[in-house]
Amino acid sequence: MTMTRFGPLSTSPEGLILGDPGRKHLLLTPPGVSYRAHAAPSQFFAWNDIEGIVIELPTSRFRFPALVVGVISWSIAFSSGESVNMNPNDGAVTIFSRGHEALLDVGRHHVGGYWRTSIVAAQRLCDRFIAESPSRELLNHPEELLRAVIASARR
Repeated sequence: MTMTRFGPLSTSPEGLILGDPGRKHLLLTPPGVSYRAHAAPSQFFAWNDIEGIVIELPTSRFRFPALVVGVISWSIAFSSGESVNMNPNDGAVTIFSRGHEALLDVGRHHVGGYWRTSIVAAQRLCDRFIAESPSRELLNHPEELLRAVIASARR
């Protein structure tokens, strides 16, 4: 299985990932959302208990923000001889569940913002999974799901 990525979303054999899979991230599966801080799941939220999810990641209007940041950083490093810190700060996701609020750090793939359209698509997808329980079955096929999200966002 190949890994597809669109903004903060990527696929794994287990489900859909929100955030950098090598860092802190959320794993969306049909039963619920697992928060993973490094390799082990540290918190689980069942979809039926989730009242809302708010994604707070920096955005950009540019479709390929990582490319621009990379070129600019390389130019600065080359012209000044200084190394540039390429480790992005974490973003955040807030999960509202059973009257409680969990603010979770989420690793980013690159410095700079994500294409705004990809963040909007990720937020809408989470909202749909909360509101429409049958739609969660789409998470059994993360590659196909993410390809459909990408096609829809690029129209």
